[in-house]
Amino acid sequence: TCAGTGLTCDDGNLCNGQETCDPQTGQCLSGAPNGPPFLFCSEARLNNRATINADLGVNAPDGTLKIARDGFAADGTTITVNDLTLANNASVDHVKVNSYFTARGATIRGTNTIPVLPIVTPCCPIPAASCGGPNVAVPKNEDHPPLVAGGPSGDLSLMNNATITLMPGTYTFCNIQIAKNATVTTMGAVTVDVTGDFRLGNLSVFAPKLGNPLPTLNVAGTSFRLGANAALTAITRAPNAAGHFGRSANVNGTMCLDSAVTDKGLTLDCPHP
Repeated sequence: TCAGTGLTCDDGNLCNGQETCDPQTGQCLSGAPNGPPFLFCSEARLNNRATINADLGVNAPDGTLKIARDGFAADGTTITVNDLTLANNASVDHVKVNSYFTARGATIRGTNTIPVLPIVTPCCPIPAASCGGPNVAVPKNEDHPPLVAGGPSGDLSLMNNATITLMPGTYTFCNIQIAKNATVTTMGAVTVDVTGDFRLGNLSVFAPKLGNPLPTLNVAGTSFRLGANAALTAITRAPNAAGHFGRSANVNGTMCLDSAVTDKGLTLDCPHP
């Protein structure tokens, strides 16, 4: 409760941040202290037919965002960036921009105001981590026994059609390489620290088991890749990484990367409780 008032501030909605209590006034303070659910430190280019179902921002004072043909940001969402380009028939709701360009048929449906940049300082920090130890490798078509957290490991790699479940705890890997149509499932509160790069292959899934909390995925490397039709559900932070997203990739949760370039049909979604 908030300062003995009986108020419970946090509404449990991951998408608007964690609301906190001001002990001086007994009033609740708005959430999103770490920026919007989808934040890019320097720039982002979203290809045709991107769907944005939560607030999105580019942190840098000189940052740029390009939303290609038929891109759509849902009602009630806000785009915050220094310079915004909307290609043919792209449509967004509220924007906070210093400058913008709209091509034929592109629309800004809501308000248009001036941003305060950077949005956050620093941009999506992550804890330091060290990897080392045996690799965890799952061969093609195999189901690995549930993995129990227990200290740093080497690489985590899954071949085509492989599966693994991560039990509650904190895991540290050097790199994560997940091939085609493979699945990583998390159970309970899981944090995955990656000191190198992350790759989720075509048609592969990294997500919590139904009814479990979103895992936290911290990636320190410079490469972050999702393949075509890959699905990532997590609280993801990769402040040094250039993100590359294949056709119809799906990101559910929150995400912060240095930059992003996507193929067509990306979906960005933030789950409500």
